[in-house]
Amino acid sequence: MVHKAFFDREAYMSGIKLIDNTNLITVLLPDWCGALGEDIYLPLIQRNFVWKPEQIAYLWDSILRGFPLGNLMVVPIEQETKVKCNSEYQSVSSGWLLLDGQQRSRAIAGGYKFSEDNGFRVWVGLNSEPANPKLKFDIRVTTRQHPFGFDPLFRPLSMSHRSAAYSYFEEQYKGEKSASLGLNVTTPFSAQGHEYLPLDVYFDSERTHEELIPFTLKEALEGVKAYQLVALSVSTDVLNAPVEVGTRQDSKPEDSNLPVELLFERIGSGGTRLSNEDYAYSLIKQRMPDAHKVVENVLKQSDLQEFFSPLSLISIALRLSCSFCGEGGKDIDDVHYSKSNIFKIIENNANSRFIQEQVVQAGRLTTLLESLIESLMHTNSNANGLPVYLLKALPISFWQLMICWIWQQPNKHLLESKEQLIGFALLWLFYSPNTKMARKITRHIIKDIRTNPVRSADWLGEQFCLYCLDLSVNNITPKAGLITPEIFRSSVITLANQEEPILKNRNFRIQNLKNQFNDERSQIAAGECLSHFWSNRKLLIWFQRKYLREINKQRAVKISEHITPYDYDHIVPQNYWARGNTSRGKQLQQTNFYSWKLQHNAHTDLGNSIGNYQLLSFADNRVKQDKDYQRFIADFAGDKARDLCIEPNVGALFGETPGKHNNYEWNSDSVKAYQSAIEHRIVDLYTQFYQFIADVGLTSTLIDT
Repeated sequence: MVHKAFFDREAYMSGIKLIDNTNLITVLLPDWCGALGEDIYLPLIQRNFVWKPEQIAYLWDSILRGFPLGNLMVVPIEQETKVKCNSEYQSVSSGWLLLDGQQRSRAIAGGYKFSEDNGFRVWVGLNSEPANPKLKFDIRVTTRQHPFGFDPLFRPLSMSHRSAAYSYFEEQYKGEKSASLGLNVTTPFSAQGHEYLPLDVYFDSERTHEELIPFTLKEALEGVKAYQLVALSVSTDVLNAPVEVGTRQDSKPEDSNLPVELLFERIGSGGTRLSNEDYAYSLIKQRMPDAHKVVENVLKQSDLQEFFSPLSLISIALRLSCSFCGEGGKDIDDVHYSKSNIFKIIENNANSRFIQEQVVQAGRLTTLLESLIESLMHTNSNANGLPVYLLKALPISFWQLMICWIWQQPNKHLLESKEQLIGFALLWLFYSPNTKMARKITRHIIKDIRTNPVRSADWLGEQFCLYCLDLSVNNITPKAGLITPEIFRSSVITLANQEEPILKNRNFRIQNLKNQFNDERSQIAAGECLSHFWSNRKLLIWFQRKYLREINKQRAVKISEHITPYDYDHIVPQNYWARGNTSRGKQLQQTNFYSWKLQHNAHTDLGNSIGNYQLLSFADNRVKQDKDYQRFIADFAGDKARDLCIEPNVGALFGETPGKHNNYEWNSDSVKAYQSAIEHRIVDLYTQFYQFIADVGLTSTLIDT
């Protein structure tokens, strides 16, 4: 039964209050959970659920301990209003709008009553003390992205723990090919073997596991049923007030004219910050509900949901509208829009008409994104494409730039440029510009595209490289491009045999390349090229794309799209050469071979380079740990060796590094083999990368030597 004092409209209007001269109202926690979506609705401007697992856990720990949570904020609905209800949109004329407290409410309801749509599940340890000092109860949270939960401090599980969790799950569902990692079947992983109970199972039927629940925990769980939430009812004037975006906080606007952005900023102080992207999405929900509904439906009904969130689609649409809406439109010359500029874009007739027509009616944005994904993704028929995991690593700036470029090209140009677009995506991952630089690059290149729409993919790659290398030294603009494999090889050997750190001293890298180039621009570009590739582990996903495809085929359990079935692994284990770990034999750090010049800083750069990393599935990693290291390397033959990107001669060199065959001891031969193996593999990988970029025709991105 819903608490009458809260939901009885007539009683409310007659003045039922907890405290004189206030609008504070109480409701029991179970009643509040039951009323969400029935009597309590979300206004369209509310964003999606954004809380992190630790926030959910701390909230439930507070509830179990009887701590107060602070006031929620609601407003009575007095006229027909569009609201969001259980991911759908409808018009209601009565009930309440939840103005503040959505994140807390959804965290509470998601723990009290389970649904896959929640995206998480809350668990409590039955006979375990929490390892997290901030918790009284051992609360764990599982999510779609992490179906086996997190460690006690809510960090992602280690590779060994994920591997153990997967193995246990596969054993439980052995033979069931259709088994998937749904939150209804997975459980939190505990290295100590602790047992956990879903909170929703207890509240649905408290007799479940009754004999296993300690008295203190049972008492706390029973207390949840009597837990009271406090809500503050505010005037409907706030909801119906005209929006005045751009009002400064120091201008002291009248209460009846509080802008939406200022209102949410003020009532959300101390909560999760409302980002500009959140604000844009919320504003479109409020002002353009048809466009918003189409965006959400597209993500539900197509494969795009694996790569894009509603926020990212709206961001791309805003970028397009500012670039191509034509006369009368707002042309905000920045990718990172302020809230004020976002409001101006959406309120502008030309911009909003462009979004409405292209997103809602024509659906061109969706079509182009689907075509772009198809062109870039690695499949049997697109052998050079990027694996799904790598496509997800590309930032929103990349997609904005790609869509703006394709928007201006003839339809056939996308198919003709497929290989070049893959090369461009690899160049982006190669240079990996930070967020600020990526926005700057995108803004400048889109300006050029608008000036001259028909631009080749080769031109696109050249411009990108130029902007990435815009790191002027003595006012000299670096030359764009990749150095040849021959120069890369000699540079690696030169740098790897120095006592200096390889990566940390930029001038050192450039100085050592003087004998390779006559002009300083090429020296700078080459030094940057070397450092961008040296430890770029993302590119391993592309190099080992065939290996990833095979391990996905072999898995008995369907992997969630949010989870990688692999992890990065050192070919020569870190505890054989890293400083401060003496668990096995004599460390490389402690050796004293006068003929070998590599010192601590340099050998750390070498051991953590792409040459000493590989992707390994959980199963292959277990095999590696159980075998003598030399025997494991010997297994790298034929297709498997090629899939792991370790050539036979390089595998033989890795096999001569410490293992059981030499009691894990370093000697002069094993040190030389270690360094030589890594050098050769770095060069082998770079040669593959360079050759692909050259073969697909991105010739302007190569340094002409």
